[in-house]
Amino acid sequence: MAIDISVVIPVYNGAEFLKDTIESLQSQTHKNFEIIFINDSSTDNSLNFLIAAAQHDNRIKVYTKPNEGTVAKAINYVLPYCSGRYFMYSSQDDLYSPDLLEQNLKTMESMKADAVVPDMVYYYGNAIQSSGIFGINGNHNKVISGREALFLSLNWTIHGFVLWKMDTVRQIGYYQFGMNSDEFTTRALYFNSKSVAFSQGVFYYRQNNKNAITKKWNSLQLDCFETSYQLEKYVIQNGFGQDAVELIHKTILLDLVRIRLMFLKSKSKMEVSEKRHVEDLLKDIYYHNLPKFKNLQSTSPKQFIMINAVRKGYFSYLVYTYLHQFFLKITNVGK
Repeated sequence: MAIDISVVIPVYNGAEFLKDTIESLQSQTHKNFEIIFINDSSTDNSLNFLIAAAQHDNRIKVYTKPNEGTVAKAINYVLPYCSGRYFMYSSQDDLYSPDLLEQNLKTMESMKADAVVPDMVYYYGNAIQSSGIFGINGNHNKVISGREALFLSLNWTIHGFVLWKMDTVRQIGYYQFGMNSDEFTTRALYFNSKSVAFSQGVFYYRQNNKNAITKKWNSLQLDCFETSYQLEKYVIQNGFGQDAVELIHKTILLDLVRIRLMFLKSKSKMEVSEKRHVEDLLKDIYYHNLPKFKNLQSTSPKQFIMINAVRKGYFSYLVYTYLHQFFLKITNVGK
């Protein structure tokens, strides 16, 4: 029997959460799928754990590749080995409601869609969380074009943990120009999908893994700016208007704050030469992008303060991030 879905999961030193992730998939009400793990040369017990799991479940397949540190390279490595008609990606620590694959597949086939977006909940462990992304602002009944979906994904009104047609994924492949080039790929996959529907299965996007690559400082975090630059070119080339471009410019501003906060949190552990190098890079990135912030609109008082602080000048940007970091420290005292 043909396999319906290939669930593809890159792994690097993920032993702490792999058991929960695998059990979440094994609890699915839909059974006809495969789980393809790409071990990116982990140095912990991840590979041994995966090999043992595969011995007890023939749907689990394990491939090992040299460590290259990006989701895109891991996925491209195993695409030739995927047997499913459909494709879904997640991180090594994410979880799935028991009906997620069933809901996605039913929606895909009943709506004759090219992509299906489930609900997504930010998961922090045992605490019940209601925050997340649900349909299009709570509406699950719309079927939209890929072009509309790309636009809505620019500020993550809809997210990227999607059931895709495997043919679309093979046609596009995953772009490999940086650590988070998979976020660019998500937008390209949307754009190349004729129709996008929504299911009420739930994808639990884990937030309490302190060792996740997105949570720790690494100079590769700066790759997010290249992703935005490439995305800006892509939307312009494909005829999107200024409203789409300005959403990308706002992402660049938000990333300037986010990346600097990550840097400030870690700089005490860095060598002086590395700190200076990062400061110089951030300064160059700031001035390169400053003209893009002129017409940005805020959607909340908090965002208004941030946008105006960043575009007022480099010194104002530094002061804002230092004050923000100080506030985070004092509000976490005793936690």
